[in-house]
Amino acid sequence: MEARHPGAELRTRDAIEQTTVVLTGTLVDPGVVSAGPPGAHAIDAATFRIDRTLTPTAAGTSPVAGTVRVSYNRQLFPEASAEAPLERGRSYVLFASILSPQRLFALKIVPHNEEAVRVVASAFDGGARHSSGDPGDRIA
Repeated sequence: MEARHPGAELRTRDAIEQTTVVLTGTLVDPGVVSAGPPGAHAIDAATFRIDRTLTPTAAGTSPVAGTVRVSYNRQLFPEASAEAPLERGRSYVLFASILSPQRLFALKIVPHNEEAVRVVASAFDGGARHSSGDPGDRIA
């Protein structure tokens, strides 16, 4: 059975519509664990090196680049819904909202592979859009 990851219960289209950008990034540092919502840990300041933006951009440039800090929640209980910890050095697809230029909150995180990229591209081709418009709108 494949490990569950943060936001596993969210459909790709729903995750896109509830965030401002979809990126691929490599986990450099797993961040700080603290108490989160019931049955979950809050992970803060996980460091990701951004590799690619999957959100279509009008100007062709991404509002997020380089190394960023990412916060997210990881479900622990009930056991059947437990999500695996992210692995340092592994690449992931991040469905995130931009909090500031180098800080994101990820609603959904899945391991990066060609199938995940295809599913994201298909959702955008099918009309999925981020609810807040241009992903750069949140950067002030």
